[in-house]
Amino acid sequence: MFYYSKKSRRRVVHNADCACIQSVATEGIGAFERLEVAYKAGYRLCRSCSPIAKPYRKERDKLEAYCQNHSVSIFFDDRFIGISTPISQWKILPDGNKMVLYHKNTINKDTAGPVPGYHLQWVRQETIMDYLEYIRDHDYYRNIHPVHIPHKKKNSPPPQKGTKRYRKERTKAAKKARRQSINNVLNLIDSLHIQDRTDYSE
Repeated sequence: MFYYSKKSRRRVVHNADCACIQSVATEGIGAFERLEVAYKAGYRLCRSCSPIAKPYRKERDKLEAYCQNHSVSIFFDDRFIGISTPISQWKILPDGNKMVLYHKNTINKDTAGPVPGYHLQWVRQETIMDYLEYIRDHDYYRNIHPVHIPHKKKNSPPPQKGTKRYRKERTKAAKKARRQSINNVLNLIDSLHIQDRTDYSE
């Protein structure tokens, strides 16, 4: 359960053991059964209650120093920690007592999944700083081995009569039809030979 003050305009929900909600009178407390319901209602999770708030605050000075020296930006949200580098984007989300890393899709733009537009990175680190170092190594590898995104062929309009492209398409179609006709004749001859051998054997 997640609780909020009915009199507050901040639209913030808290865990039951949060000091902010414990100071509110019982009759002035509302509740949501699940955090997702609170989000849909326009509420956000108290940053003291967020499971990633504590490790972020603990490492904040070190993280900010690292980001300044490596052209990386990092920001904290009550739901996740966002990380952006010159070539990639990431999100660190809580998963029980651990943190998991998601990488923004570059080829498949599918928005399905726990984090729309992102896919789970199968790596587990103990600290946010460890994840930043992993991201640095990942970007270095991608710079050496870039991902080639295939270009989709555009649907071009049919060629106009009298143009070079039109004559080329007609020649190509005629050759294809001729090959098909020859194959049909050869298949017919083969079937006649088979029929002759069948008649002879009878």
